[in-house]
Amino acid sequence: SAGLKRPELTIDDVAILAGPDTEVPVLDAATQEQQRRWTLREWAAYMREKTPTTHKVLNILSLEVSGTRLGALVRAPQFVRDVDWVSKTPEDQRPKVRKYCLMSAKGAFTDWHVDMGGSSVWYHVVEGAKVFWFAPPSPKNLDAYAKWISSSSQSKTWFGDVLGESEV
Repeated sequence: SAGLKRPELTIDDVAILAGPDTEVPVLDAATQEQQRRWTLREWAAYMREKTPTTHKVLNILSLEVSGTRLGALVRAPQFVRDVDWVSKTPEDQRPKVRKYCLMSAKGAFTDWHVDMGGSSVWYHVVEGAKVFWFAPPSPKNLDAYAKWISSSSQSKTWFGDVLGESEV
């Protein structure tokens, strides 16, 4: 387990433990644009009822659970805690965000991004699979990312295509 602490949970369990009336931003995977804020109760119903032909493919990427019953049940693997810069920062200077829970429907994706500075990100996929694409942080790639992230065509262009197959 590498020091990982995570209970077996359903989407309904997450809603109950993090608060069924907790509101979270929901993203449309196709456009990467935020929809209205949903309660976790609504999200749980969407996940139970969705079908590929009747529902948009959606993501929740910003459910902060540190101060919830769910947060108390989850602990990062030891190797992540060992290298986490945030936990080595004085308590009064730490960001409030400590533990995120991400939930996605089948077929969802998250566009290329850089996670919040200093955060050590780890994933434990409960059901399904998640594919990660990485690119070396070379000066050329970082320059291409800076241009792409501020481009008006960002939502229509996959960053991997900008870099080319040899870089991804």
